[in-house]
Amino acid sequence: MVVIKPRTGYITDYGVYNEKGVASCCGNSCSVWLDEPIEDTWPVNDVPLLRFAANINELIVLYTRYTLHNWGRASQIWADRSGDAIVVEKSFRRIGIRRIGKDGVLWCTEGHWESPEMNAYIRQKRLEYLAKMGKHLGADDMKYATDCAVRFTNLGHLCHLPLGKGLKHISRVLSDHSTFPRAVCRHGGPDTDPYDNSVTQISFFKNLTTNTAYSREWIPWKKFPCERPWSVVQYPSLHS
Repeated sequence: MVVIKPRTGYITDYGVYNEKGVASCCGNSCSVWLDEPIEDTWPVNDVPLLRFAANINELIVLYTRYTLHNWGRASQIWADRSGDAIVVEKSFRRIGIRRIGKDGVLWCTEGHWESPEMNAYIRQKRLEYLAKMGKHLGADDMKYATDCAVRFTNLGHLCHLPLGKGLKHISRVLSDHSTFPRAVCRHGGPDTDPYDNSVTQISFFKNLTTNTAYSREWIPWKKFPCERPWSVVQYPSLHS
């Protein structure tokens, strides 16, 4: 494989990971009501973490050090080719890290943080929001938050099914159609709550061992991702 560096001096895409074998595998939105201010972080200049991180431990150091510059509100999974992986739970000014366990499984969902510090933070902010808006714990806002936690639990169950850790397993996880709100693959419709008519528009995952990317996208209102075959991109190995 011939790699030609662009004018910036470094390459952002070697396939599914950087040249050291570190990758951002997925990201989900996790909005924080009444989040902490960010005015003092302007101008925002994202630090290109994958330019410098050679493994997950280095990524943790960099992300923690530059968390004010790489602000966002999300749950993300990062991994490297050694099998090490973390979930980064991020608000504008805070960061929580969950490391992969001995079972080799790690997962995250939108609208939910599981690390002790970030779980407590988002709960506190949600209660502050309810008090400020004059709402109660049964309001749609809190129903959504609770449903995200339910979906998180169901995803953990699916990830631990005894189907191995290959294409068959990940296909089963990403095409789960459990009763709302547990479903991973969302089609929207009469069985969903009015506040959430979400539709899954793309499913994708990355195989860091083989430097392969899998994806399948919906054809609007004709076929959902789960009804389509996988589109596979095989990148040349940089570690052969």
